[in-house]
Amino acid sequence: MSELLGPMDDTRQTDMAGFVALVAVYGCVLGTSRYDNDLSAGLFGVMTLLCVLLGCLVQYSDAVIRRFRDQRLGLAAVYFAEIALCLKISQIEFSGRDPGLIWLLAMPPLVALCLFRLRWWVTLLGILGLLSTVLLANFDVRGWASTQRFAFELMPLYIFVSVFATVMARESQMRREKEALAEQLAAANQRLRAYAAEAEAWATMRERNRLARDIHDSLGHYLTAVNMLAAAASAVLREKPEQSIAMLAQIQNTVKQGLHEVRGSVASLREDPIAGKTPAEFLSELAEVTRRQGAEVTLSFEGSVRPLEPVLNQVIYRGAQESLTNVRKYAEADHVWLTLLFGPDTVTFQCRDDGRGCDTLTGGFGLTGLRERAKMVGGTVSFETAPGQGFCVTLTCPYADAAPTEENP
Repeated sequence: MSELLGPMDDTRQTDMAGFVALVAVYGCVLGTSRYDNDLSAGLFGVMTLLCVLLGCLVQYSDAVIRRFRDQRLGLAAVYFAEIALCLKISQIEFSGRDPGLIWLLAMPPLVALCLFRLRWWVTLLGILGLLSTVLLANFDVRGWASTQRFAFELMPLYIFVSVFATVMARESQMRREKEALAEQLAAANQRLRAYAAEAEAWATMRERNRLARDIHDSLGHYLTAVNMLAAAASAVLREKPEQSIAMLAQIQNTVKQGLHEVRGSVASLREDPIAGKTPAEFLSELAEVTRRQGAEVTLSFEGSVRPLEPVLNQVIYRGAQESLTNVRKYAEADHVWLTLLFGPDTVTFQCRDDGRGCDTLTGGFGLTGLRERAKMVGGTVSFETAPGQGFCVTLTCPYADAAPTEENP
């Protein structure tokens, strides 16, 4: 009911638009009665008072119904009170020569009735009851023939308004259900995000603890061995220099192994989009992305192809990814050449394009990241460019077993 005349609650806060509509309808009824009908001042005053009572009953029907313990009984009481008021007002209006717009009188109660989710036959009986108030008043004054013609004139209008109100009620109910579902989904999403953040925090904490244990167990073992070998080498340095040299070689080998363990632990902290892939596979995937952008890409491998350690795969993958991203964003190149050269001690990746090049090179985050990744494994990065001569990135890294031990990954 409150969908048309405004939402009602226990504090009787009304919807202004619904209130204005109600006042407009009954204002039309009273206005036409005042100027077109020949009612006495007393009868018009009674009719005005009854219209005000009917409007208040329609507007505040929700609050009235809630005061009944059984709301069905409250709805019935409100409905029959509206019937009585409509009938009495219609009888007063039809007592004059021109009833004017009296047929509008039952429209607000009719619409309000349709907005209840009642069974169809209950709604139909209620509509017929409201329509009968106007017809009975007409029958008392003008007889059967006039009433029959009046009924045929009003029936289509009442049917249209009833159907429209019913459709509006269903649409409003669906909208409320969608809004409630949207609120539930939003709350569920909020809870899921909170759970996901909590799970991520726990997973991060567990992974850090695992890595801390791994680093402690592995690096602690190697540092202990290095400390013992260094002490032994220092003790026999003067008397047995040959044995001391052999111990120093063992220290160097132990440090290399420990450094390799640390690099593996650091690499496991990062995302690994190339896990289980060879350089040929992930470079082909990156080349295909660039081809889809419109540039021709030539991928070649030189030297004796060999498996690379995960840390080198990561450096080459990130280097190729950054280089091709720059080609797509800035180079305006038609052709890109990707080369991976396997040398005796180093592996070299090169990305060269025939784009516009540049005269000055500024180190952004991407190029700085390339240098840092290369330095992490003891490698180097060089850039060559000139206006109209394209851009060339060369990344050279030693194999993991040949990387210098002074570098800290």
